[in-house]
Amino acid sequence: MQINKIAVNNHGIGLDDVRREVEKYAEYQGLGKKDTLRLCLLAEEMMGMVQGIVGSFVAYFWIEGGRREGNLHLDAYVDMDTSKKEGLLSMSGSGKNMAARGIMGKIRDVVENFMLNYEEVSRYASQNGIDLFSYDEYGTMYAGMDWASKSWSLGRYRDSVEAHRMEDDGAQAWDELEKSIVAKLADDVRVGVRSNHVEVVIQKKF
Repeated sequence: MQINKIAVNNHGIGLDDVRREVEKYAEYQGLGKKDTLRLCLLAEEMMGMVQGIVGSFVAYFWIEGGRREGNLHLDAYVDMDTSKKEGLLSMSGSGKNMAARGIMGKIRDVVENFMLNYEEVSRYASQNGIDLFSYDEYGTMYAGMDWASKSWSLGRYRDSVEAHRMEDDGAQAWDELEKSIVAKLADDVRVGVRSNHVEVVIQKKF
């Protein structure tokens, strides 16, 4: 089953419709109150991320799956270039995105970087001295990145953080995971890019 696609953006368009459609989906699938609430919380977290995205974009939200699994989708057509991203980061004294706190903040920053498209992300990182595979404040976020397929996965990120949890940065990242609603409720979160589209999928099994 798939619900109708809902147009959303970071100015509030469609956000109220999302919860109503998720509740309809849960009712149709016969989900209990607890699973319905969990699905709604994940949708709210996704919409909260949407509201924090910088730049102009048009996105569509939908949910599909069945009785045993629901996948929340966000497919965004984006309009962001390197200069816009540099302008965002220049607001931070360190030149890093200090707003990328918490799991959804990190996922939002991955989305924003993917909005630059894959080639520009790599070039931007190189020009700004960002080691995407190091375990510093910025690089930690990219631990779940699979550059071969241009995707980020919460599952891979979680595995990487767990492997480094005894280190200072790893301990902080692990604490964020422990406190994250999405990390607790979702089975996985994937962010991928194709052309000028960025897709976020939150997977939830029941």
